[in-house]
Amino acid sequence: MRRFVLPPLPDGIPSRDGGRVVNLGPKDTKRLTAVLRLGSGDTFPGIDADGILYSCTIGEVGRGICTLLAVREEQPGALVLE
Repeated sequence: MRRFVLPPLPDGIPSRDGGRVVNLGPKDTKRLTAVLRLGSGDTFPGIDADGILYSCTIGEVGRGICTLLAVREEQPGALVLE
């Protein structure tokens, strides 16, 4: 399955439901809205550079920018190191 590679999330704004609100630039916005034809409210799978899976929902879409909510998915059987 194809997944959208998320930009680094430490810069994202924490949300109330444990996810992060991420602002995307023009290149990623164009890929999501024009190429993949996704819009506000659409959900898609994402992955970060560390291989962590996220459920992403597109929020506001503007001219050349969009926001999305990236919520970390629980991975059954995953070993969590702290």
